[in-house]
Amino acid sequence: MGSYYTDLGYVFNLRKVYAMVDDSIDESFIDEFIAECSDMIDEIEPQMAAAASLSKPLATALFRPVHSIKGVSASLGFEKFSHVVHEAENLLCMFTSHNYESEDRKYLDFFLHFFDFVRKSFDIIREEKSDANCMQDGEPLIADAAKLKNDLSAEKMAATSPPSAATNLTIEIDEPVTPPTVQEGQDSNSDSEPEERIELGQEMVDAFVAESLDA
Repeated sequence: MGSYYTDLGYVFNLRKVYAMVDDSIDESFIDEFIAECSDMIDEIEPQMAAAASLSKPLATALFRPVHSIKGVSASLGFEKFSHVVHEAENLLCMFTSHNYESEDRKYLDFFLHFFDFVRKSFDIIREEKSDANCMQDGEPLIADAAKLKNDLSAEKMAATSPPSAATNLTIEIDEPVTPPTVQEGQDSNSDSEPEERIELGQEMVDAFVAESLDA
């Protein structure tokens, strides 16, 4: 595979030369761009099919075709299509440049769907020489990429945050203590035995009163 159309600086300058001569782009140039990028996708898709998740090495391998498709399509004036690819590239950069990792397969599945979108968009661009009808499938991908970026950030935050102190806190609860029964006539605040009550007859009361008066 050549690198003629993956040299983004060259393609951008070539685009400017075409614009100076004519506002339109030669159809053969578009066809070769599509062929070149399709070859790159063909090379990477077997690795994606064999993978269980989006590892950093796989993300690095994906970066070249995604970055090239974004840059060349923008240079050719397909800004809507390029914008969708740019959002996918931003998600990919979280793996390649910012050391995000995840074993969740949903990130790999996104790029499988993304390359399906790219192939379908190539067909539209080749036939219509416009990317206007690419956005029907492109808008949902933009939304999915934004959600996955948030999910990936949340995963990394959860993985790197120290555990909360409350997480390892063990609370020991004593067995409930049954308070002693307070008998009639016993002070509830006293730990002593209840006092014995003595019944006095009338004669003993009279004698006690008389004895008190004599004293």
